[in-house]
Amino acid sequence: MIIDIDNRDKNLSLSQTRRDLLEEALSTALSMEGIVEEVTLSLSFVDGEEIRALNRDYRGIDRETDVLSFPAHEAEDIPALKDWKCLGILGDIVINQDRVRTQAEDFGHSEDRESAYLAVHSLLHLLGYDHETAEEKEVMRTKEEAVMARLGLSREPEVPFHSGYVTIVGRPNVGKSTLLNALMGEKLTITSNKAQTTRNEIKLIYTDDRMQIIFTDTPGYQTPKNKLGEAMLKMSRDAVNGVDLVIYMTDPSPEAGRLDSLLLDYLQGVKLPKLCLINKADKADDPLLFAVSDRYQKLGIFDGVILCSAKEGKGLDLVKDALYQALPPGPCYYPEDMVTDRPERFIVAELIREKCLNNLSQEVPHGIYVAIDQMKYRETGDLADIYATIVVDRTSHKGIVIGKGGAMLKKIGTQARKDLENFLQCRVNLKLWVKIEKNWRQKGRLITSFGYGADDQGPNRS
Repeated sequence: MIIDIDNRDKNLSLSQTRRDLLEEALSTALSMEGIVEEVTLSLSFVDGEEIRALNRDYRGIDRETDVLSFPAHEAEDIPALKDWKCLGILGDIVINQDRVRTQAEDFGHSEDRESAYLAVHSLLHLLGYDHETAEEKEVMRTKEEAVMARLGLSREPEVPFHSGYVTIVGRPNVGKSTLLNALMGEKLTITSNKAQTTRNEIKLIYTDDRMQIIFTDTPGYQTPKNKLGEAMLKMSRDAVNGVDLVIYMTDPSPEAGRLDSLLLDYLQGVKLPKLCLINKADKADDPLLFAVSDRYQKLGIFDGVILCSAKEGKGLDLVKDALYQALPPGPCYYPEDMVTDRPERFIVAELIREKCLNNLSQEVPHGIYVAIDQMKYRETGDLADIYATIVVDRTSHKGIVIGKGGAMLKKIGTQARKDLENFLQCRVNLKLWVKIEKNWRQKGRLITSFGYGADDQGPNRS
């Protein structure tokens, strides 16, 4: 085997010990695959910023991953090439040293061991293996662990992997979207102190070393006032269909209000595991928290009651542990680096709508829909041009959104641009227009065309 090891991370001093271990790990993996011919591959160490750029340029995914593989051969051609002993150049492996460091800490082993594992994982990709399905993932894991065992680097027995679909329900403004953003570690759903912030069912995909959770962030449970409200209520109720776990989210109010009581009555008939999350625990004193927690425990419908503060990031580890325990063993339903099933355009529109919610008062925000007319990246990849229309349902609202001399529209655009640049990881040229679509919230056809209440069943899990 000819291996070219290249260190492009200026913060890494690549020791001879690690080089020797990498060569031994890759040679062992090739031998266990029955490859005895002389093959060539390259292995590079980079930082998180560079691997994110590689993902963006070559995979169209603006995410940081721990490793990348660039095979020289198509997977279907590899068996024949192995038989003919003419594999030759296998391809390139790129390892993210930033992730090597953090994952080694998480798993409690050395950076040398973590980099060797990632190298073996990536080599298997070069040899045509993948982990898109549960069966493929099991094959890869078995082969990886066999190589590490041969090297005397087996980990402790693995924690069983759990996975499942989780829906979060609750009345408006209890912090469902804030919780999801905190768990995901980035802003993917919008937040506001106004009711009806979330209109669509949004799937967010959280993955770590022991579980994958597909969350659905649903509209707050409420009494509908128009066709849009009816569609949102239907989404809230339908969200429990086909999931593995229901999270009921509330706050430490001394008494359950009308909407909470309606929702609790509804959940009584839902025959699924249920957790109760009491959010905003930092806003109440201990006696009240204990009283509220005790009240929900005595209902007898929840498998656990947890106190947390999504905004302050407190209690999130307890939430994750409870979710792991409540979910069944299962595979990754989505690729490990996928964080939402919604396209970029949807998130972009939602981030713009959030600024409308935060800057406009009373009824105006609830009559707003944001349409992305055009979104494209410049050839350099460091600038995105976004053209969006803010749709309002009353003639008088158009002037309010635009503001005197265009001041309000400019304010919305300036605030949205900052979040969009954080989300897209590039500069943004944002152009906004305002259009009137009278009484659209009362028109079923428009509600459907705007994407509210559309059928979205997710992946087939059979």
